[in-house]
Amino acid sequence: MANKKFTITQKVNLNNKVESRSFAMVADTAEMTAFIGNLEGKITVKEITLEQGSSETVVSTANFVKNIIMSGSNEQGRQSAVIGSYDKRALIFKNTASADDIRATLTSVKPFGLLPNETPKVIAVNTVERVAVATV
Repeated sequence: MANKKFTITQKVNLNNKVESRSFAMVADTAEMTAFIGNLEGKITVKEITLEQGSSETVVSTANFVKNIIMSGSNEQGRQSAVIGSYDKRALIFKNTASADDIRATLTSVKPFGLLPNETPKVIAVNTVERVAVATV
């Protein structure tokens, strides 16, 4: 399948506070769909209209990821691509989505504009520790 650039918006109710963040990703439709299956909340994708989940469900436990860096290299040099929020806030993944699960959904993407047939050799999932405080 052909790669496309998607703008993905995540809206999640985190401990009764609605948060929204957007980021870009280059992948084919099936790879992008597999990747967003690990995200928490309501997910909206531009280029193909796809919504998944709900932003109304209160999320109290989740996995927070600062960014994901995909690296590859070949004779032409080193390439890298980053998946991260435009405003540098952490992406909120389902509590059941481990770093290995996230990496597994990205192993076959081809995110490098200059080398459109190359897949990442290394995928770094940079997690963030975050303590949720409940209000009474």
